[in-house]
Amino acid sequence: MSASAKAAAAAAIELELSTPRSFRDLLAEIEDRFPDLGPLAAVLREKEAHARVDMVLRAEELVARRLGWRLVRPLVGVAFLGGVGFLLQREVEPVLGVTLFLAGAGSMYAATQLLLALRRRSIAKRDAFATEEYRRRLRALR
Repeated sequence: MSASAKAAAAAAIELELSTPRSFRDLLAEIEDRFPDLGPLAAVLREKEAHARVDMVLRAEELVARRLGWRLVRPLVGVAFLGGVGFLLQREVEPVLGVTLFLAGAGSMYAATQLLLALRRRSIAKRDAFATEEYRRRLRALR
């Protein structure tokens, strides 16, 4: 590496330390300062784009996984309180209240789990597509 290239790299590092920027901006500056890094910069750009998409998809999957129990817990609690209220009434058949409570809570849980499984499957498909697109773009850079 030449002395001017080392100086330019040191200046880029100092600039990054003083004012942090996105990876895209840093990569654009590196491409400007070192034009002979074209193919390598293209690979880094594609890697960063794929990492960003992958991070978003993994975060969505985590939220979908956690959301299932967080949605069901309050709904089951409300259904339970409704069932207790139903049981405390004197003129209504208590067995009907318990049956309705169990049917409502169970169907809500089943529906939530079904919808979240479909959501996770959709996220997995998008992740696979994004990975394949990333590999296709890298192959095109050869």
